[in-house]
Amino acid sequence: MSVEHFCIYLLAIGYLVLRISIQTICLFLIGLFAFLLLSYLSSLYILVINPVLDGLSANIISLSLG
Repeated sequence: MSVEHFCIYLLAIGYLVLRISIQTICLFLIGLFAFLLLSYLSSLYILVINPVLDGLSANIISLSLG
């Protein structure tokens, strides 16, 4: 086995490791983005629902007092 073949094998192994690492990082970033997006949307949903619940509870209190 010559030095050239050894260097080519090392280069091929390094390329495969780098490719797998990049794919893993991309999947992680996509998952993180999806998680943050869903968290943001759920916080918006809570903000939209709260005024409705406040109005509903005010109606129930006014009916019980009136």
